Amino acid sequence: METLSTQALPGPPFIRRQSCESWWGKDIDIVQVACLYDPAAYDDTLYDKVAVVLPADIEKAVPKRRAEFLAGRYCAQHTLTLLHHAPVHIGVGERRNPLWPKGIRGSISHSTGMAVAVATQDARISGVGVDIEESMERHVIEQVAGEVLTADDAALIAQCAILPEQSFTLIFSAKESFFKAAFPLVGRYFDFDTVSVVDLDEVHETFQLRLNRPLHPLLPEGVIVEGRFCLLPYEKPRKSIVATLVVLEA
Repeated sequence: METLSTQALPGPPFIRRQSCESWWGKDIDIVQVACLYDPAAYDDTLYDKVAVVLPADIEKAVPKRRAEFLAGRYCAQHTLTLLHHAPVHIGVGERRNPLWPKGIRGSISHSTGMAVAVATQDARISGVGVDIEESMERHVIEQVAGEVLTADDAALIAQCAILPEQSFTLIFSAKESFFKAAFPLVGRYFDFDTVSVVDLDEVHETFQLRLNRPLHPLLPEGVIVEGRFCLLPYEKPRKSIVATLVVLEA
């Protein structure tokens, strides 16, 4: 996936390449670290080698989950370095949310063979969410569309110029990014129909979410939240990675 402007690393073969280049432009005060990783090269000793703590519940998970958790935390801890923050363990909350150091808002995501983390110290930002998804197959979309889409979402897909599989994945990912950004404020789970994607600008790679019900004083019903997206080339033929970002102002 050299087209992602990544650099080859001299470190363990598990982490194949990494990049500190933002996908979102330079007008947002966040740092980003993304990496490509090789699940076949994973073993548990890598946690010690890259100074990432293996939590007890992740230790019991299948190797694929242990590998993706390691890749995500590897990226996350490198974002702290970019912020000139002392290296610390980024723990796991009661609801599986990352526990960032005080004063830092961040987010982690991973897909097959790829991980990304973003973080900020900007006090004007109350939450940040990032998500990456492999473009979904049609049969998968048919299974989950009823849970994910509102009427507004479905109408938007019908008028999109990009492929329906990509536009559905983009809407799914946008809602995931919003959830990650909002969860530290809201403190509870909420369903996909809490928000609708009501606008998608394919030229400037931006989208707008509308809240269908109130979540927090900073997130009242009807408020519009801006987000960004990009379609990243993937190593699999005829596949792409959909990446989304939501930044909530304080």
